[in-house]
Amino acid sequence: TLRDGSRINMTDVLCQLALRELLKGESPRCAMENAYRALPKEMVCLMVSDLAPDRIAFSRFNMPLYLAFAPHGVYVASCPIAFPEDAGEPLPIPVCSAGEIFACFIWISCL
Repeated sequence: TLRDGSRINMTDVLCQLALRELLKGESPRCAMENAYRALPKEMVCLMVSDLAPDRIAFSRFNMPLYLAFAPHGVYVASCPIAFPEDAGEPLPIPVCSAGEIFACFIWISCL
C-alpha cells in the first residue's frame, strides 16, 4: 500500500523490474532472472516482448510450470491438464529457474 492509499500488486512490480532490465539491453531471459533475484516471489511469470518476438521468457520461484511441445505449437501452463490431449508429454520446469521457450527448444537456467 502506498502513502496515498493506492495499492500495487507485486506482479506489477516484477514486470517493471523486468522492463527496466530489457531497456538496459538484457535478453528477456536475463531480464526475468534479474527481476526474480531482486524480488523473489511465489509466482510464475511469462513475458512476451516485441524486442524478442520469437520467444516466451519465463521465471518461476516455487509455483508449478509445465511445457508441452507438439507439432502444432508449444503449450505453457501451471497445470498439465490445461493442455490438449495431443500436446505431447508435459515437461515440468525446475523450481527456481528462468528461461526462454523457442519454437523447437527451451533454455533453462537456475536463479
